[in-house]
Amino acid sequence: MRIFAINLDRSTDRWNALSRQAETLRFPLLRVPGVDGTKVPPQERIDCDAQAFQRNNGRTILPGEYGCYRSHLAALSTFLETGESVAVIVEDDIVLFTDLLLRAEACD
Repeated sequence: MRIFAINLDRSTDRWNALSRQAETLRFPLLRVPGVDGTKVPPQERIDCDAQAFQRNNGRTILPGEYGCYRSHLAALSTFLETGESVAVIVEDDIVLFTDLLLRAEACD
């Protein structure tokens, strides 16, 4: 079972730290480039229902929230392209524990 980790291009320190953790634990880790929502103008946002977000949350979606949303969709797409049946999708600020994959496999 692979771990797909979302990581912004500018966050090299986070990627390096996570990579070291995964290597120490011998976890199969794949980087998924994150979407920086601050670089996507509102008029260029895709697959996002801004009106529904406003209605349900009482405010507009923040750039970081949009980037997080698009990043998770990208990670899911990357996983689906592998044809594998299960995976773990994380963000780069996670702390990996030795039993992570065992717990994830128990959910399958």
